[in-house]
Amino acid sequence: MICAKGKPSDSPPLPGIGSVILQLKRDLFGKDVEDCATYTYEWLADQVGHFTLGFTGVFLFHWFNAGIYTVYRAAAGWTWAIVICLIFVGVETFDFFSQWRTYCQSNRVFRLNTLEILWNCFTAVYYIAIGAVVAAFGIGDAARGFWAAAAGLGFFVAPAVWWLERKICFQQAGLPSYFRLPFFQNTITTPTAAFIADLCKPSPPDEPQQTNRHLIIAGPLSSGKSTLAIAIGTEFAVRMRMGVGRYSTFAKLIQSVQEYSAGDKAEVGDGRILWPWQTSELLIVDDVDVVSEYGPGANSDPKRELEIARSRTQFIISKISKDIRENLKYRRTVWVVGDVDDGRLDLWKAVLADTIGITPGNMTVCRFADKIRDLKTERKRPAKLERVKL
Repeated sequence: MICAKGKPSDSPPLPGIGSVILQLKRDLFGKDVEDCATYTYEWLADQVGHFTLGFTGVFLFHWFNAGIYTVYRAAAGWTWAIVICLIFVGVETFDFFSQWRTYCQSNRVFRLNTLEILWNCFTAVYYIAIGAVVAAFGIGDAARGFWAAAAGLGFFVAPAVWWLERKICFQQAGLPSYFRLPFFQNTITTPTAAFIADLCKPSPPDEPQQTNRHLIIAGPLSSGKSTLAIAIGTEFAVRMRMGVGRYSTFAKLIQSVQEYSAGDKAEVGDGRILWPWQTSELLIVDDVDVVSEYGPGANSDPKRELEIARSRTQFIISKISKDIRENLKYRRTVWVVGDVDDGRLDLWKAVLADTIGITPGNMTVCRFADKIRDLKTERKRPAKLERVKL
């Protein structure tokens, strides 16, 4: 159902400390031979690696100093801890400006998430510093090192909850990869970028209901259609204000409708528990027009493909409950289709609008004309932003 002010009340709750603890239990006590490594596990392993860099770096410098000069000074441990931290401050600073240069080489229609990158750099140095401080305490006094490690555990947990909540949001969306919107390479006009940027912002609790936040992405192969859809899903999941989103191919969506039409049970994919698509605030559907049984290189029949697509969307409509379909139009959806001509694109809009339960005039289209590898700085051809008025 929809709350009085438009917020979907049946959307799954965002992850909190309880979700983080449960996810860590799965990650730490599971086996990689049975399940795929999750993004939360990878983040945790990354920070343990940063801690180890600081810890072992101090000891290596100390041993090198003792071996060369055969002189031990009590202050040496802290000296090397400071040196290690300064080294990695320099490394992370270089990484930050590397990201900035990459962004400057893009079309720059989306704002760079500068604060998030700085927070990421700080987090890396933070865990390196914890390892260095524990090692500095431990040099010459194992007991002090033990108590420093115990205290360091508390410091280790502090920022981890913030990061792991967003990693859970991302991995439960079922996105196939991680990609941030500012680095998208194909040319997009400012109005299109503004619409997409707004689509990536999860709704605040008091936002009124809207039925016009639905996007179709079209264009040739290698134009970045799926990449843009994945970037939208990534931004929606990992922003300061997290959002519950779900990615699926059209074929997987049909399969899910067959298996879970009676409710919004959580699904499992690649060892990850996924948000139910029925109640997610953002639904991304990829490969919408790949619905026929044509083999690679075979001549396709666009009319026949559209008939198949229409029959399968009608199947979805017939299987999902009236409440789910009614709520879907108040949420956000992204549909990725192929390189279709103007006439077929209008038909696709009508078919997908009917699936959501809205008018085609509330569907927005982002259509690319070029493949990314063919783009040249001296010849910009923008993606079109269209609204069909019927």
